[in-house]
Amino acid sequence: MISMGRGRWVASLFVAQLTFAQNAPAPSTPEIRTTSTLVLVPALVRSASGELLLGLNANDFSVTDNGVEQKVTLEEVERQPVSILVVMQTGGAGTRQFENYRNLPILLDAMGGSAKHEAAVMTFDSAPEDLFPFVSNTARLKEAFAHPHEGDHGAAVLDAVNYAIDLLKDKPATTRRILLLLSQPQDDGSKVQAEEVVRRLGENNITIFSVSFSPEKTWLKVGNVVVEFGDASQQETIDRYISGEEIPYEQLRKVWADTAGWVPTVTALGYINFYAEVRAANLNLPRSQRIHVLLGDPPIDWSKIETRADLSRVADRNQYPADLIKANLLAKKKRALIIYGAGHLSGDKSLKTLIEQSYPGSFFVVTPYFGFTDRSCSEAFERKVSDWPKVALVTPVRKSSLENEMHAPGCHFVSASDFTFDKTATEAQKAEVIADTDDKLSGVAGDALLYLGPASRLTQSPLAPDLYLDTIFRKEIARRFQIVTGGPLTWPSAADNPASPRYFRSYGGFEVGRE
Repeated sequence: MISMGRGRWVASLFVAQLTFAQNAPAPSTPEIRTTSTLVLVPALVRSASGELLLGLNANDFSVTDNGVEQKVTLEEVERQPVSILVVMQTGGAGTRQFENYRNLPILLDAMGGSAKHEAAVMTFDSAPEDLFPFVSNTARLKEAFAHPHEGDHGAAVLDAVNYAIDLLKDKPATTRRILLLLSQPQDDGSKVQAEEVVRRLGENNITIFSVSFSPEKTWLKVGNVVVEFGDASQQETIDRYISGEEIPYEQLRKVWADTAGWVPTVTALGYINFYAEVRAANLNLPRSQRIHVLLGDPPIDWSKIETRADLSRVADRNQYPADLIKANLLAKKKRALIIYGAGHLSGDKSLKTLIEQSYPGSFFVVTPYFGFTDRSCSEAFERKVSDWPKVALVTPVRKSSLENEMHAPGCHFVSASDFTFDKTATEAQKAEVIADTDDKLSGVAGDALLYLGPASRLTQSPLAPDLYLDTIFRKEIARRFQIVTGGPLTWPSAADNPASPRYFRSYGGFEVGRE
């Protein structure tokens, strides 16, 4: 194996299929001109009755170029030597294909057939990386396929193919030159132009076989995400962060810490980790397919908020994201994953209602299952769905047998003790509020139920430690808390954030049917 650092690769290295997109699409379809000193014309000749004709020689064929007769040499492909160069993506999404690469030596022997053949392997990410030179015994390439080195986040396919041409072009003219490209369909980051690569492929009589894979994780089909746990005034910051830029933590923290509607602020580490997960996913995707995150909490400048009355200047927490989604997504016929609490998805002035006034039926609401308040109710339900996959998305919920299970007698997702009612509220009003909340949290008010396993195993997110480690930060959050609630901030402390799991339900940690 020859390993070369990026600085030593002078040439740029793509083209698995000739329609690969580059970072900057051309304004019009390019006209590609190329010349070739040798043109391969595979031929299978049959008689008028359909029988194969064998024993033909070069004089039996006539090949013309613009009416000019060309010299013909007849060769049986089965006997023609073959040089196969495998160009294998090990950067970006290629790292998820390593398991699929392991059996490739078998494919190489099949491609070579009975003819004398040799093979080599070249890996690439944002530039060519490792080269395993040509060998006649493909078993010697086993290490290249079994243990490839993980590359960076790049996928400069065009550059890789261009460099591979240099490795194949000096093979004898009587040798079939084959380039087997294993990569994602889209180029990401090449310097060479597609037209140049196509021209060189033709001039050097190189045949490309392409095996492509999706640059996305199979479950990742979202292009836009709108979140409640981000301050819209920090949109530029999050755009830069999830695209891979380095952002100082104190600046990045403003994305979730400066929100208007979270009291005292966003504290669950799960919300914060979301941004890091999107960043990691984006770095494995071509720029054209990266996830865009829209911060849906209304913009606010806390340095200008001194009294509770000042908060009246902040936009409505349903109207603002509704306008954002309609203008930036729905008006442009784009789809999105919207991560918001259930309280924003029902009611006359809810986010969902405000949007569906203009775009009816645009929401598909998915509610996660997190168990009934009573352990026996959860266990009874989970026994009935024990044949579900470990992770299941089940629809419909309302007007189905599942709705009956969610409304089993004596079983609830909230209890009356979870509510604080005004003294003037009647028992009927209290019951209506509790039942409505039960519907939302059970999934009955939505379109689908997301089942993640038994309730006894579901845990809460750990807390970000900033509020008890960073005293300066806590002082500012305490000031905001005093403005919003009128009281002092007493939570959280290190004791509120144990290293051991915090189960969602009080009976968490128990296996179904076991103590």
